[in-house]
Amino acid sequence: MAFVLVCPDALAIAAGQLRHVGSVIAARNAVAAPATAELAPAAADEVSALTATQFNFHAAMYQAVGAQAI
Repeated sequence: MAFVLVCPDALAIAAGQLRHVGSVIAARNAVAAPATAELAPAAADEVSALTATQFNFHAAMYQAVGAQAI
């Protein structure tokens, strides 16, 4: 049978670092959101408009999933 030894101080430090990582990711996502979710079509044709719409949709989905993950 294997035994696991745990150091509570090390766990507390690791938890604090993970909490910090989550807030950094949330802040970076908030900064990147306008640039990724407001993509303008590259040209005035239908394909460019549809492509921009797809990218904007995926950016919005990424932001929604990212908000749930943190």
